[in-house]
Amino acid sequence: MSFAAAVAARAQVDNAIVEATLVEYGIELQPTGAAPVSLFVERIRFAGVKRREGHDDEPFEFDRYLGPGLWAITSEVANLAGKSSVLFVIRWALSGRSHLTDDVRNWIDSVELNGTVGGERFSVRFTNTADGLRGELSATNAPPVPFDAGSFEEVMDGFFGTYCRFRGSFHCPGSGGQSPPSVSMARAMTASCEW
Repeated sequence: MSFAAAVAARAQVDNAIVEATLVEYGIELQPTGAAPVSLFVERIRFAGVKRREGHDDEPFEFDRYLGPGLWAITSEVANLAGKSSVLFVIRWALSGRSHLTDDVRNWIDSVELNGTVGGERFSVRFTNTADGLRGELSATNAPPVPFDAGSFEEVMDGFFGTYCRFRGSFHCPGSGGQSPPSVSMARAMTASCEW
């Protein structure tokens, strides 16, 4: 299956539309695959208050520095101890997309993640309060980029998109700053990102 056909299938559009879009936005397919880019999470910290009806509020904080090597998240309690939530918070900080249940997401008041991607240091910090989600992405040699709940995902896509095969796929080279006509097509095009 050709790349254009794979994008068309994933975006659920006609192959001819994908091919025309690639030409229109000056996207040239490279004969080699994307070069892998390393991503290291060096520290994850989050804190908040576990609020449950009929129970006392329980403040919590999770703060771990992750050195080189393999890490595991375990607990002495079989279920509902927060093991998956730790991974979901890391994913939330890296992507701007929360896969936490609403109650767990509302328990979390602040998140900080430090890491490197492609050798570049970065930090994501945000608060999640009744006033809404607000934070910033900081990276080496770049001014901090503020975000809120409405722009978090876009900011993180833009940052990590610079390390994808199709750099800045939402604003492709030769596009004159125009966005592709289909967000799903652009996401399908960036699906080859390796990090």
